[in-house]
Amino acid sequence: MLTAVRLPSGQRVEASKSLPKSAEYRCPVCAWPVIVKPGRVVVAHFAHQPGGPQCGAEGESIRHMRAKILLAERFRDLGYEVMLEEQHTGGQRRVDVAVTIQGRKGPVRVAVEIQDSAISVDQIQRRNRADKRAGFFATVWVFTTNRLSRARGSLPGAELRLPEEMRYLTNRWRLPIALLDVERRQLTHVSTAEIVRDGGSYFNEYGDEEWAPDRRLVSTRQVKVAAATFELEAVRGRYATDRNPDYTAGFKAALVPDRPWRLTATRDGTDTTIDLTSCPTDDAGREKVQRLVAAGYTVILDHLPTERRWHRVRRPEPDDHGYRWKPE
Repeated sequence: MLTAVRLPSGQRVEASKSLPKSAEYRCPVCAWPVIVKPGRVVVAHFAHQPGGPQCGAEGESIRHMRAKILLAERFRDLGYEVMLEEQHTGGQRRVDVAVTIQGRKGPVRVAVEIQDSAISVDQIQRRNRADKRAGFFATVWVFTTNRLSRARGSLPGAELRLPEEMRYLTNRWRLPIALLDVERRQLTHVSTAEIVRDGGSYFNEYGDEEWAPDRRLVSTRQVKVAAATFELEAVRGRYATDRNPDYTAGFKAALVPDRPWRLTATRDGTDTTIDLTSCPTDDAGREKVQRLVAAGYTVILDHLPTERRWHRVRRPEPDDHGYRWKPE
């Protein structure tokens, strides 16, 4: 828990190392006494004193709290007004990070929710509706890398199994998944595409040839990871019409250089770099890498916008001169 009510003033304060331990603090949800933990090892936060009631403000992971602090810092750097752990709906709903942006027609409020664990689609829909009733323009969902750990090491076109809540959000809004890497303090977009497996023929038990139709995969999608900024923008929804203003909010994409991929070939202590417009996983790219390897180079692949790196690794099968990319 990152916020508490300080007595006797009733002032709402955020946890920090500079807060006096001798002051009296209360949980804003259950009003039970809390103490400030200065955060020598983990982040500064508040903890309930023993004997208190079960409270919804407890039980967050350290990564979840660090994610809230990181987003609050980035939003404040952009000039947004930020309130951590804002409560509404009679205290039953607590927004992780409430953001107020000064728009052309006045202030716009956006609720930002961080998910470090699984959540049902019903819960997402209930929270979205509650935030709308409380006056928020939209609810933006941010997932930590804990929910999609393999995304960072995925090259374009890789196949990943997506949790149900991510599939719902991408289908509903046609937006990439917002993935927050707390350790690297980096936000990325994970775009997805459906996968259709080709059908084929088979012989039934009577020896007759039959055809299986194409099969669309439900949980597994092709993914592409790109850099994102922390700046929020309004996004038109898939059901928007003149009579139905279906809008949400999302993070703006980062500017991408013309040549975002870099091959670094090393031989005899000398590096040679080649900047590429696309990932060298197609036939032409693989041929380029094979030529470098045949010439005695060690090859490393970097995606510059997201600061990701892969090492070229030979396949272990005998007489197999192919290779794969291993993420760092």
